[in-house]
Amino acid sequence: MNWLSCFGGGIDNKRGNGNLLSQLPDDLIREILIRLPADQLWKCRRVCKRWHHVIISPEFAQQHAQRAPSLVFLQNTRKYMHSHVKKARKRFFYFDRAMKKVRFANHWNYNPMWSTYPIVRDSCNGLLLLVPCFEHYWGFDRELFFIGNPTTGELQRFQKPTKSGYFCGFFFHSMEFKLLHVDGNWLSNPTPPIYSIFSLRTQMWRNIHNVPHGFYPAIYKPPVNINKYNYLFWMVFGSDNYNFDCRHSIIVFNMDTEKFDGFPHPDHPSYSACVGNMHANMHLLEMEGRVTWWLQLSSQFHVWSLDIDEYGGSGGWTWTPLYTLPYRSDFQRYPFFGSIDGRINLVTIRDKQVLLVWSYRGVFWYNLETNAIAQVKLTEKKMNKLRFFEWELVMIDYTKTVVTLKQNMIRAVV
Repeated sequence: MNWLSCFGGGIDNKRGNGNLLSQLPDDLIREILIRLPADQLWKCRRVCKRWHHVIISPEFAQQHAQRAPSLVFLQNTRKYMHSHVKKARKRFFYFDRAMKKVRFANHWNYNPMWSTYPIVRDSCNGLLLLVPCFEHYWGFDRELFFIGNPTTGELQRFQKPTKSGYFCGFFFHSMEFKLLHVDGNWLSNPTPPIYSIFSLRTQMWRNIHNVPHGFYPAIYKPPVNINKYNYLFWMVFGSDNYNFDCRHSIIVFNMDTEKFDGFPHPDHPSYSACVGNMHANMHLLEMEGRVTWWLQLSSQFHVWSLDIDEYGGSGGWTWTPLYTLPYRSDFQRYPFFGSIDGRINLVTIRDKQVLLVWSYRGVFWYNLETNAIAQVKLTEKKMNKLRFFEWELVMIDYTKTVVTLKQNMIRAVV
């Protein structure tokens, strides 16, 4: 903050011109502030009332969020349910090329939420969605969930529409933050899914009707959000005991109309005869504003890109092959911890490199162009030596912002 005192400490006061910062036009002040990292920007709101009103305004916060660099938010959940509540707060990290432990504000540190051992499920423009870890705290109200921003220190709890079901989307549309929740039976005696949508502005739930029968999104996999077209994409839930219609293996949700549609995955002789287990090895990731589809076979990743016709509807969308990655041979020099050949979780893509977590092997950046591999050294030495499963490291795309809950809600939380 030294630059602020040098710039605004009255450098022209001796000449009687007053504070130089106070003489700058509002547009220039906004252009200066919008270039600051979120942590510094949030501190700058204390400089003066003028800056405070600029920084906390929802429009400015959203503009800053669009410019802010993308990170990964990491939570280590290994033996999470057996740790002390105080230690549970120390398992969160910001991750770029290096890891940095998240420092929570007092309102987070001493919030009753920690007694539920929360798990991060999704994020949107700096806001985190957290749900209680029921395996540990059975006595807690399962209908609760939490939304907060670690940068601003805000944290609020809300009610789910039902005790069962799961969250499948967190997005910003029409100047509102919204959540999607799905409930129903998708295994034995399948029933049509029950989708509900939540508005953070009103804190109200409402049902979405006329959803196709088999449209259950893959559990705990955030959707691909293509803001340019206002679409969300999921893979349909996959298991060995679930019968699939490959013509609708990908779910598309239109944010404008709030309608669902089905779309087929790429067609290729290698995977034309699909089974439930193969669908479980399919993933969707965003890359440079496009949807990419990934299929993990025994020795290769097949990667395709979706070409979207903005005006022609899903009937005019086409798949284009991008990469065939021989990951099994590329990773030979990175041994397993033991004899288990574990599953792979694909997290995100940055600069033509995919971040992946390979159970009992480690965390890696995998270059899509050169097939080069860079193993990620986790900050905590113990984490590097752990024999963890891919689901024990919760990793989601994240952006540090100054988006506030207070400015995005029109009534107080009950």
